[in-house]
Amino acid sequence: ALPDEIMEDIISRLPPKSVGQCRCVCKLWQAIIGRHEFIRVHCNRIRSLREESLIFTSYKFKEKSFFYDAHLTSAHQVFDKITVSATKLSFADYIGSWTRVYASCHGLLFVGEDMHKTFVLNPTTGEVREVSRWRSTLDR
Repeated sequence: ALPDEIMEDIISRLPPKSVGQCRCVCKLWQAIIGRHEFIRVHCNRIRSLREESLIFTSYKFKEKSFFYDAHLTSAHQVFDKITVSATKLSFADYIGSWTRVYASCHGLLFVGEDMHKTFVLNPTTGEVREVSRWRSTLDR
Protein backbone atom coordinates (compact mmCIF):
# COMPACT_ATOMS: atom_id res chain seq x y z
CA ALA A 1 0.00 0.00 0.00
CA LEU A 2 1.09 3.56 -0.67
CA PRO A 3 1.89 5.86 2.24
CA ASP A 4 -0.92 8.28 3.19
CA GLU A 5 1.12 11.31 2.05
CA ILE A 6 1.48 9.92 -1.48
CA MET A 7 -2.22 8.98 -1.70
CA GLU A 8 -3.13 12.47 -0.47
CA ASP A 9 -0.89 14.07 -3.11
CA ILE A 10 -2.39 11.95 -5.89
CA ILE A 11 -6.00 12.59 -4.82
CA SER A 12 -5.36 16.32 -4.43
CA ARG A 13 -4.48 16.51 -8.15
CA LEU A 14 -7.86 15.12 -9.23
CA PRO A 15 -10.73 17.33 -10.44
CA PRO A 16 -13.32 18.19 -7.76
CA LYS A 17 -15.95 15.75 -9.01
CA SER A 18 -13.46 12.87 -8.86
CA VAL A 19 -12.38 13.89 -5.36
CA GLY A 20 -16.03 13.78 -4.33
CA GLN A 21 -16.32 10.27 -5.75
CA CYS A 22 -13.14 9.19 -3.94
CA ARG A 23 -14.81 9.95 -0.61
CA CYS A 24 -16.90 6.81 -1.13
CA VAL A 25 -13.96 4.45 -1.76
CA CYS A 26 -13.02 3.77 1.84
CA LYS A 27 -12.90 5.36 5.29
CA LEU A 28 -9.19 6.18 4.94
CA TRP A 29 -9.75 8.17 1.73
CA GLN A 30 -12.77 9.89 3.28
CA ALA A 31 -10.59 10.91 6.24
CA ILE A 32 -7.82 12.17 3.94
CA ILE A 33 -10.25 14.23 1.85
CA GLY A 34 -11.88 15.66 4.97
CA ARG A 35 -8.64 17.10 6.41
CA HIS A 36 -8.40 20.89 6.42
CA GLU A 37 -4.88 20.76 4.98
CA PHE A 38 -6.06 18.57 2.07
CA ILE A 39 -8.94 20.95 1.34
CA ARG A 40 -6.58 23.94 1.36
CA VAL A 41 -4.08 22.25 -0.98
CA HIS A 42 -6.80 21.01 -3.34
CA CYS A 43 -8.50 24.43 -3.53
CA ASN A 44 -5.19 26.12 -4.29
CA ARG A 45 -4.45 23.63 -7.08
CA ILE A 46 -7.90 24.03 -8.60
CA ARG A 47 -7.67 27.84 -8.50
CA SER A 48 -4.29 27.73 -10.24
CA LEU A 49 -5.84 25.86 -13.20
CA ARG A 50 -8.05 28.86 -13.96
CA GLU A 51 -10.90 26.69 -15.21
CA GLU A 52 -14.12 28.66 -15.07
CA SER A 53 -17.49 27.19 -14.18
CA LEU A 54 -20.93 28.74 -14.22
CA ILE A 55 -23.50 27.37 -11.80
CA PHE A 56 -27.04 28.53 -12.40
CA THR A 57 -30.56 27.61 -11.44
CA SER A 58 -33.71 27.23 -13.47
CA TYR A 59 -36.95 28.82 -12.46
CA LYS A 60 -39.37 26.71 -10.48
CA PHE A 61 -40.99 24.10 -12.65
CA LYS A 62 -43.78 22.12 -11.03
CA GLU A 63 -42.57 23.31 -7.60
CA LYS A 64 -38.98 22.18 -8.20
CA SER A 65 -35.79 24.18 -8.65
CA PHE A 66 -32.92 22.72 -10.64
CA PHE A 67 -29.24 23.65 -10.55
CA TYR A 68 -26.91 23.29 -13.53
CA ASP A 69 -23.14 23.48 -13.89
CA ALA A 70 -21.50 24.59 -17.15
CA HIS A 71 -17.70 24.47 -17.48
CA LEU A 72 -16.42 27.38 -19.54
CA THR A 73 -13.18 27.72 -21.45
CA SER A 74 -12.94 31.35 -20.33
CA ALA A 75 -14.89 33.86 -18.28
CA HIS A 76 -15.62 35.78 -21.51
CA GLN A 77 -17.78 32.89 -22.63
CA VAL A 78 -20.41 34.04 -20.10
CA PHE A 79 -21.08 37.07 -22.28
CA ASP A 80 -21.08 35.10 -25.52
CA LYS A 81 -23.56 32.42 -26.44
CA ILE A 82 -22.78 29.52 -24.13
CA THR A 83 -22.04 26.54 -26.33
CA VAL A 84 -21.05 24.08 -23.64
CA SER A 85 -23.42 21.53 -22.23
CA ALA A 86 -24.62 21.97 -18.69
CA THR A 87 -24.74 19.18 -16.13
CA LYS A 88 -27.82 18.94 -13.95
CA LEU A 89 -26.78 18.87 -10.30
CA SER A 90 -28.71 16.52 -8.07
CA PHE A 91 -29.85 17.38 -4.57
CA ALA A 92 -32.76 14.94 -4.63
CA ASP A 93 -33.55 15.01 -0.90
CA TYR A 94 -33.86 18.78 -0.93
CA ILE A 95 -35.72 19.47 -4.17
CA GLY A 96 -38.23 22.22 -3.57
CA SER A 97 -36.56 23.32 -0.31
CA TRP A 98 -35.17 26.55 -1.77
CA THR A 99 -36.20 29.16 -4.24
CA ARG A 100 -33.24 31.55 -4.35
CA VAL A 101 -29.47 31.59 -4.53
CA TYR A 102 -28.28 34.28 -2.11
CA ALA A 103 -24.50 33.97 -2.49
CA SER A 104 -21.60 31.78 -3.57
CA CYS A 105 -18.07 31.46 -2.28
CA HIS A 106 -15.25 29.05 -3.20
CA GLY A 107 -17.66 26.75 -5.05
CA LEU A 108 -20.29 26.61 -2.31
CA LEU A 109 -23.81 27.98 -2.78
CA PHE A 110 -25.91 29.67 -0.10
CA VAL A 111 -29.57 29.11 -0.95
CA GLY A 112 -32.85 29.56 0.81
CA GLU A 113 -36.58 29.83 0.80
CA ASP A 114 -37.27 33.50 1.55
CA MET A 115 -34.80 33.18 4.42
CA HIS A 116 -37.09 30.81 6.36
CA LYS A 117 -34.87 27.84 5.63
CA THR A 118 -31.32 28.28 4.40
CA PHE A 119 -28.82 25.75 3.09
CA VAL A 120 -25.19 25.56 2.02
CA LEU A 121 -24.78 23.35 -1.07
CA ASN A 122 -21.56 21.79 -2.30
CA PRO A 123 -22.19 20.98 -5.98
CA THR A 124 -18.95 18.99 -6.19
CA THR A 125 -19.76 16.52 -3.43
CA GLY A 126 -23.54 16.79 -3.51
CA GLU A 127 -23.58 17.64 0.19
CA VAL A 128 -26.27 19.88 1.62
CA ARG A 129 -26.32 21.37 5.11
CA GLU A 130 -29.19 23.32 6.58
CA VAL A 131 -28.03 26.51 8.26
CA SER A 132 -29.78 27.83 11.35
CA ARG A 133 -31.51 31.11 10.72
CA TRP A 134 -29.64 33.98 12.23
CA ARG A 135 -31.10 37.07 13.84
CA SER A 136 -30.36 40.32 12.11
CA THR A 137 -30.84 43.84 13.40
CA LEU A 138 -33.97 44.00 11.22
CA ASP A 139 -35.54 41.15 13.24
CA ARG A 140 -35.41 43.11 16.49
